[in-house]
Parts: sequence; structure tokens; C-alpha cells
Amino acid sequence: YKPSMSEILSEELTNILDEQKNLAKALMVPAYKFVNAVTDEGVSAVLPSLCITDNVDGKTIKLCGTAIFKEDKLQGFISDEETYALSFILDEVKGGVIVANIEPETDKKKVSLEIMESSTKIKPQYSNNKLSVEVNINTETFLNENMSSTDLNNEQKRKELKKNAEEQLKDRIERLIEKMQTGYGADIFGFGNSVYKNIPRIWKDKGEEWDKIFRDLDVTVKTNIEIKHLGLLSESIKIGD
Repeated sequence: YKPSMSEILSEELTNILDEQKNLAKALMVPAYKFVNAVTDEGVSAVLPSLCITDNVDGKTIKLCGTAIFKEDKLQGFISDEETYALSFILDEVKGGVIVANIEPETDKKKVSLEIMESSTKIKPQYSNNKLSVEVNINTETFLNENMSSTDLNNEQKRKELKKNAEEQLKDRIERLIEKMQTGYGADIFGFGNSVYKNIPRIWKDKGEEWDKIFRDLDVTVKTNIEIKHLGLLSESIKIGD
């Protein structure tokens, strides 16, 4: 039996998506999920975006971020890095790395944190005739690589690393939310769907205005990153000097 070209291509695409999914830079979107997102209340659909590039061996397929839809119409694309932020909001992070700066004002002191698990809760709220959403992200990591000269056996430095990692992740997520609100106007996060499911009486009253509400929606992002196994640190784990 000789596999057809379409079968080979399908397997190659699956491998690409699996690899990138494990880095939190691709979303696995089965057909039924895409159809549900197109037809569901308060959510816009997304699909992985692929492109063909030239290299020394000819043409190759690679992942190029995520395609954004509104209803059934393509609106545009977001990058791999923005897809990384989207994966956290959608609670689709299965692995990957958080790269943080111990001293954010420099790009030299970086620490790599391997993601063990991550959980996201989206909580819609209605108060004083106004809708808002709170996004709570809890992520467990362990130290993968310390490329800085900072001694992470120092408790204060560990606290700084945790704080900076949380702030840097929060910033990336907030920038993506702002881009969707001010640009495409596509609720790819499903904030409206969380209102529909959790506060149905409010959705019944406000649902038809969701496009407008989404653009002005007050979204609070809270990130908590736990760094495990720091007790195993030794001087030898430091790579840069």
C-alpha cells in the first residue's frame, strides 16, 4: 500500500499542529468546534493558519498563526505569539515555555519556565447596569533554564521572577484583547458565550448588542504563576554570566 499525496500531507499537517500545540502556539480546532463557534452565541471562530514557504529542498508548509472569523467571514490573522496569549485565555495550554525577564528593563536577563499545567476561569459580572469580565489564569511551571547571572537561590530574586513573569504574561494577553476590541471586533475569547451561559437573563436583554458591548467591555486579567522545584537550584544551573 502506497499512501496518497493527500494522506501524506494530512499526516504532515497533523504533526505540525501537534508540535506547535505543545508549545502553546497553535490551537487544535476540530471541525465540530469550528461549526459550534460559527453558530454559537457570543463567540467568534478561529482556525490554525498555514502558509507555504520556499527553502533549499523546495516548498514546505508551516504554521502562520491563527485565522480570525466573525460569523462565517474571515476577518484577518494573528501571529504565533498572539496565538500563545489566546491559548491561555481559551484554557488550551498543554505545555510550552514562559520566558521572563528578571529585570524587565533589559533583554539580557531571561529565565525559561517550563509549563506543567495551566487553568483559566472566565467570570462574567453584571453590576450597575454594566457588564464586565474577569479572566483568572493559574499556571504551574518549573525552572527550565536560567540564562541570566542572577542567583535564584535568593528569595527576593525568586519573588521578582514570579512577579515579572506574571506581569509579562498579563501584558501579552491584555494587548491581544485590546487588539480584538479596537480592531476586528471579534470575540474570539468567548466572553459573550460566558455571559450567555452564566448570566442568561442578562444575555437575553443584551445579547443583540454584543458586538458593541464587546468593544467597550471592561476585562480584568489576573495571572498567577507558581514556580516549582526552585529548592533544587544550585550554582551550576546558571548558564549566563
